[in-house]
Amino acid sequence: MSRISGEAFTSTALTSLATASRRSSPRPGRAGRAKSACSLAMARRCRSTTEIVAGQDRGGLARVFTVNPGVGVNSSAIRQVQPFGAAYRSGVMVATADIGTFSGKTLTSASPDGISEMVFGSGPGIQATVREYNGVPAKPALVNAFNAISKGYSRGVSVARLPGASGAADGVLVSAGPQGGSKVQTFRGISKIPAASFAVYSGAAARADVFTAAISETEIFSVQGQFGATPSMTSPGVKKNTAITGGTSSTLRGSGPTALIPPLRVGILRK
Repeated sequence: MSRISGEAFTSTALTSLATASRRSSPRPGRAGRAKSACSLAMARRCRSTTEIVAGQDRGGLARVFTVNPGVGVNSSAIRQVQPFGAAYRSGVMVATADIGTFSGKTLTSASPDGISEMVFGSGPGIQATVREYNGVPAKPALVNAFNAISKGYSRGVSVARLPGASGAADGVLVSAGPQGGSKVQTFRGISKIPAASFAVYSGAAARADVFTAAISETEIFSVQGQFGATPSMTSPGVKKNTAITGGTSSTLRGSGPTALIPPLRVGILRK
């Protein structure tokens, strides 16, 4: 964990993102509280420049910082955005994904360009919403916005990158918060309609909040958050699904001191 201006941050994802002026360059939760708590996604890597985007767990603000390798994180944000508006005070979940090629807010190609977009999921209190931004401009440009999970659902969502197949753009996985039926939806490009969805758990376990990460469309991993099973219940562990429609599933639970008891988070370390 590192601290920026008194705020606590933890890393959840790593991607690669070139800036518009450097397109010839090769192309990539929540924390304990200080002044506020943030979920973090690594946002861009360009030659010797790395930037991170951090979304507040409370307060609705997302900010981009520059990282100096071997030195640390610059304390002054170089960009910021309130993806759900100035009046919004709940949390902001963060991911990055290369969902296409953009000029400002305009999609110019459905093919990836090596530049990851910023993806934000809303916390509880409003209709579950995902907003995607082109983070290259000095003022990040909104490129897509849509409601998720179900009509009227307002308990928050988490977001994650779904890596695209060779030569294809990434998708975005949107996972339900509490009482969301453990639904995981896949969105592509700037579509506002899910390409597919499935329920990770069934029965009482479906009431828990879900967090998801993926290696590919055939390797999708999900865990339960703070509303998941208790130590007295059968641990739901880490569940793997083999398709964006659910496919077949298997579970890694562990046992005894290695039992995987919620609340859990999941991320991809290596492919």
